Formats: sequence, C-alpha cells, structure tokens
Amino acid sequence: MMPESPPLTAALICEGLTHEERERFTEFCVLETCESTNSALLAVDEPVGTYFLAAREQTAGRGRREREWVSSSGSSLAFSVSRLLRVDARLLGSISLVVGAGVVSALRELGCDVWLKWPNDVVRVGARGELLKAGGILVEARSMSSGEHYVVIGIGLNLRDDAARDGLISQNVAALNHADGNKVVAGILSVLLRALDEFELHGFAGVRERWFAVDALNDATVDVIENDRTWVAQANGIDKFGRLCVIAADGSLHHVTSAEVSVRVR
Repeated sequence: MMPESPPLTAALICEGLTHEERERFTEFCVLETCESTNSALLAVDEPVGTYFLAAREQTAGRGRREREWVSSSGSSLAFSVSRLLRVDARLLGSISLVVGAGVVSALRELGCDVWLKWPNDVVRVGARGELLKAGGILVEARSMSSGEHYVVIGIGLNLRDDAARDGLISQNVAALNHADGNKVVAGILSVLLRALDEFELHGFAGVRERWFAVDALNDATVDVIENDRTWVAQANGIDKFGRLCVIAADGSLHHVTSAEVSVRVR
C-alpha cells in the first residue's frame, strides 16, 4: 500500500524550489479549503508579479466549458498560478498546451507515466490502449490596460486512487499514485516558471516541438464533436497557434480550436 502523502503546505512545496524560484512569487499560499483557486486568483484587482494558490480541499472546482472538476482532500491536487504576460492575444489559446507540456515533462521526471491529450488533459494509457484522465488544466485570462494579459492557470491532478471521488466522474480516470503531493507541485512549478518565460519571449514556437513528444493523440483516429455534429478524423499534430490539425475522411485538413470542439479517441 502506498504511504500517506504528507499534507500540502507552502513550506514543504518551497523546499523543492530553488531560492531564485521562491523569490519569483509575489504571493504563495496553501489554504485548507477554497471554492476554486482559479476563481480566487481571477478576483485579484491589480495583479503584480506571480501568484500561487493551492487548496487541500477545493469545493467548487471548474474545468473547461464550466464543467465541474471533482477532487477530494488528500487524494487530489488543486492549485493555480497567475502572472502577467505580454504576448500576442492570438497566442493565448496555446497557453494550455505550453502548460500541459510542462506539467507532463515535470511528472515524467518524477517517474509518472503520463501524456497530454489535446488540449488540456493529463492522461495515462490503460491496458487496452484507452486514455485515462489523471488531470486537467484550465487557463483563463483577462486583458489589462497596460497591454498585458493577466493569465490564471489552474491545475487539477488525481494524486492517489480514490474510489469515492472516481465514482462521481463520468469518464475513465487514473491517478498518478505519487507518494508526495508537495514534491509534485514543486516539480511542476519549477518547470512552469521556465516554460512561461520562454513563451513570453518566443511565443509557442519554442514549445511546439516538445509538445509533440508528449502528444497522446499522435495519428490516432478520433471523433471530433462539434455542437450537434460528430465526425471521424485522424489527429495530425498542432499548428503554430496550438490548434489541433485533423484529416477528415475525404483527405481535407482542418484546424480546430478547443473553444469549438471536443475530441474523443475511438
């Protein structure tokens, strides 16, 4: 049986960061409970610098398209990072891919066998090749009068197996089964700081090739679910804006955004 994970604390997370990384954060807080760490950071009136907020229990977590994000105290991780970014507004849609590639890279360094399913799901591969959701990423942003964008990045992960939690989720799920949530969060934060710096300087181009190394879809046959229409295609990577490229049955190439469609592996 896996040993109990030590409680999430700011001090233990910071032990896994360098002094320079710790100094990057304007605010660094772990709460006992919070409705939504993303909502709390979005409510900051005049953001300055980089903020980190985690909750041992999140009671009203949100996923993409306002879906409920189910988590449980002790077996899930829920935290958000926010900062001001000066980037082309057209690239905002690719931030979840930048973050996702960073999260997966950090988790792999910690020994977790995970992949990224476009646009924002951290997944493991099941015994029959099916994709099992182990986590998700929610990016929300608002434009500032300075020309910058205040970006809030929410990350939710299934740290340990939890039958009660998993029974409330309508899709197939998996857990990281890592023994220490503090080390997981620290590893992700370290990678994330560097990834966002690179994104601000070079856009999505610098991250795009690394994204292909963690792509869970990689030539898979998928159902593209678009409003009331579903059509079959072959996943064919992403373009420079982070849009998913798919090849339809008639051979035509389509570029789809996460705001328009959902994608399900057949």
